[in-house]
Amino acid sequence: MPPNLETFIIAQKQLVQEHVDRELVLPDMLNDGQRLVYDSVVEEFRNALDSDTYMPGNPIAMGKGGVEKSFLIRAMEYGIWQLLKDKYGQEEYPTVRTAVKLAAFTGKAAFQVGGVTIHSLLGIGKIDGGNILPLDVQSLRRLQRDLKNTRFLFLDEMSMIGLRLLYAIDRRLRQIFPSHHDKPFGILIVIVLGDFGQLPPVMDAPVYACITESSHSVLHHSFRLYRDSFTRAFELTQQMRQQGETDMDVRFQNALLNIRMGEIQKEDWEFLQTRVLTQLSPVERAMFDDAVVLLSMNKEVDERNMHMMERVGTPVAKVEALYHGISREEGAKVDSDYCNNLEHVLYFVVVSTVDGLDVVY
Repeated sequence: MPPNLETFIIAQKQLVQEHVDRELVLPDMLNDGQRLVYDSVVEEFRNALDSDTYMPGNPIAMGKGGVEKSFLIRAMEYGIWQLLKDKYGQEEYPTVRTAVKLAAFTGKAAFQVGGVTIHSLLGIGKIDGGNILPLDVQSLRRLQRDLKNTRFLFLDEMSMIGLRLLYAIDRRLRQIFPSHHDKPFGILIVIVLGDFGQLPPVMDAPVYACITESSHSVLHHSFRLYRDSFTRAFELTQQMRQQGETDMDVRFQNALLNIRMGEIQKEDWEFLQTRVLTQLSPVERAMFDDAVVLLSMNKEVDERNMHMMERVGTPVAKVEALYHGISREEGAKVDSDYCNNLEHVLYFVVVSTVDGLDVVY
């Protein structure tokens, strides 16, 4: 590691900020469907600010993979931030994340859109039938401080948010904003995005589940919350990712659609088999040496990451967390979801240099 750690960390933050700035999305860059959602959310929020009223209902923005929901998210959060900054000043709203919090069920999904996990953002631990453990005073004050000026909560990958988790989110936000405990989600405007054709909730009932008289009271409450709070839905249909018109492009699009619907055909399987890594030529295979790899076990992920760092050929630094109030052994057992995604052990290696600054992996 560099001799001046503080300077090194500041330089890394500057690189991250420059990366964020380059990804600025303005309304004119959106397609028609995206712009419709943007105008509905941002313009209605502008009117609500001007008249000091609440926005009517929470919106849903859904669409299959490739319609660039993340592109829309960046446009909306920047537009919301600009409105709040213009009205209340830079000191009250120094960054986008002051105005808009962005979260998803899993760390990987949250990382893709520049957010955090729902559990770490709201301090949600184990959900027992829908009930969540109360927060200690210090943790509650921290959350109230962090969300003091927040007006929007974006929840991505909505297919993985079940009724029990939705109930827990609502309960926690009412705790965080006690003066608005009688309103759904406290005072926050919640926008959910994603595709119900993707992964369902883990050990939870999806929001579209069939609720019966014998269902748990939490499911009944959460079902009503979802039905009554999310009153507007938008569907994004313009494909922005898979737009090619070659035979391979069309077959790939059809395979993705059939997999999404659970209706995979024999020709889809045959097509995907042609892209199995072992079936490719050595030249094509080499193109995937630095590709992102999905693995089923954390142990395999750790081994893959270590292998990639060793390939760089520079020293690998190992940084272990320090704990206060609990032992090292107890701290190592705490899931990173409850520590703002900070792991017990972090590994760093310098992979390149940009303008005299080291970029780490």
